[in-house]
Amino acid sequence: MPDRIKNYCQQTGQKVPKTPAEIVRGVIESLADKYTKTIKMIEDITDRPLNEMYIIGGGSRNALLCQLVANATGLPVYAGPVEATAIGNLIIQAKSMGQIKSIAEGRKIIRESFDIKKYLPEE
Repeated sequence: MPDRIKNYCQQTGQKVPKTPAEIVRGVIESLADKYTKTIKMIEDITDRPLNEMYIIGGGSRNALLCQLVANATGLPVYAGPVEATAIGNLIIQAKSMGQIKSIAEGRKIIRESFDIKKYLPEE
């Protein structure tokens, strides 16, 4: 993959990354850019502005990704929980079994049970 990234950069007239750190930084910056474009698309389609962004799962562990997304989108980013798929599954099962009344109650339980880190846009 690093060679493909270097080749792409060369073919498109971009600075070719030389170190693993430069490659990783480029990938993370590209992801942040893609988040920004996707958010704009969602806002255009729904005709509603987004006020916050959530990054869940493994990506929520990457502080640089979360901060760059906050910077690129201009939105606060909430990162976590890491095991979002399993947690969501448990909440749906709890709702189905009548142990919680609503998905909103499930979301409240998640917010109160897991560390969610907040990243604010920086200049």
